Amino acid sequence: MVKSFFQSLKISFVIIGTVIGAGFLSGKEIVQFFYGEDMILTSLFVFLLFFLGLTFLLRATTYLKSKTYLFVKYLILSGNLIIFSGMLSAVDTLFSVTFGLDFGFPLFSLTTLIFSNLVMFKGTNGLEKVNLFLVPSIIIVLIISVFNPMEITVVQTGAVKPISIVSYVGMNLFLAVPVLNGLGREQKRIVTLLAALLSSVLLTVLIFLVLTCVNGVDYKILTVDLPILNLLSGKKFLSAVYGLILYFGILTTLLSAHYPLYNYFDNDTYGVVGRLFVSIIAFLLSRVGFYNIVAFVYPIIGVIGAVIIIIFAFQSIFSQSKQRQNTLSLPINRE
Repeated sequence: MVKSFFQSLKISFVIIGTVIGAGFLSGKEIVQFFYGEDMILTSLFVFLLFFLGLTFLLRATTYLKSKTYLFVKYLILSGNLIIFSGMLSAVDTLFSVTFGLDFGFPLFSLTTLIFSNLVMFKGTNGLEKVNLFLVPSIIIVLIISVFNPMEITVVQTGAVKPISIVSYVGMNLFLAVPVLNGLGREQKRIVTLLAALLSSVLLTVLIFLVLTCVNGVDYKILTVDLPILNLLSGKKFLSAVYGLILYFGILTTLLSAHYPLYNYFDNDTYGVVGRLFVSIIAFLLSRVGFYNIVAFVYPIIGVIGAVIIIIFAFQSIFSQSKQRQNTLSLPINRE
């Protein structure tokens, strides 16, 4: 049982790492989807959708063989390319805003791009090892930063926007499909169920904490690229530490987005060229800017992702029902 728990925890850290990237930790992503909503109800619905979605995607495999997935996998790859680019863009923004380091050359994003390709050699094992260190560090510093005296709204009531909630969860689950399938493969049911529960609880708590920071704050500060860092700007040490943790968050999401793009190609000459081409395209797209990617592209990906996951779920249920009917219709051998 203890072994199963720790295996679930490792999987949970990878799942959380795919979600809490630069957009999440900076507060920008949370503002875009949840600003002004009822914090308690929104958090509850987010938990339920994450738990149901993760439970399904970690266990289900039938949808991977469907004709829908053969088409959709290219949408998933395109979405991950956008997230990959957004994280690279966030690296340059982070080091420029937080540490005042701007060489007029994208040194930090290029270095991060090279590091990501090196980690990809290890596959999901590489993701697990990196996230096992990064995710706990991110959670601890995020909690300390949130509870450090700032303009915090303890609880805010308001409207609940179902489309925003579904879009947010759909975006994160949709883009994580290849990673989730790799994590859940050959795992016991109790391991995947516990991993889904742990991930959903931790993500919901973290979203609630970020909302306590950004809800009720002057909206002008929320239009910047890195809202929480701006809130911490008067506290130099904490701001620098949070900036470093924000970079960790960028890495976790960047690696998860890079994983399916990297593994789409085989380990041959053609594959190496393909992987290099993907890295170049991602870097060029990152020049569009972090703000534009989060504000305009993320919500569109979220709606598409939510619809497709629902289609996957119905296909999986239909396939299992058909298998049971075929089994019951088999002739009984009376010999």
